[in-house]
Amino acid sequence: MNGKASQRLRDNFIIASFDAHPNQSRIFLEKNPTFSKYFPMKITVELSDTELREVFKATGQDKKGPAIRQLVHEALQLRKRAQVAQKFLSGKWSVDAKAATRARKNDRIAAQAVSEQ
Repeated sequence: MNGKASQRLRDNFIIASFDAHPNQSRIFLEKNPTFSKYFPMKITVELSDTELREVFKATGQDKKGPAIRQLVHEALQLRKRAQVAQKFLSGKWSVDAKAATRARKNDRIAAQAVSEQ
């Protein structure tokens, strides 16, 4: 790799670290937001054997990378669902149940018409 390409590569990564309590995990991130939307971000996660076994058990995976990826994905999905639920519970969002029922019925009718063609 030539000098310019190497410099661009270094400029596109920010190295941040979070050192937790000795009994907790440490995470090292390499990311620049403008660069990471085109390339996946690499992280290093230090887990105890017990924590890793729990991750494998919770995800049903047997490899570390896919297990961590699945666990993070599921945690983010749960957080998003909780935020949406909170908006409904607080009254910020609402649904007109009759209109939603009519729309669903119309969708079924349209789908049935398409399948009969």
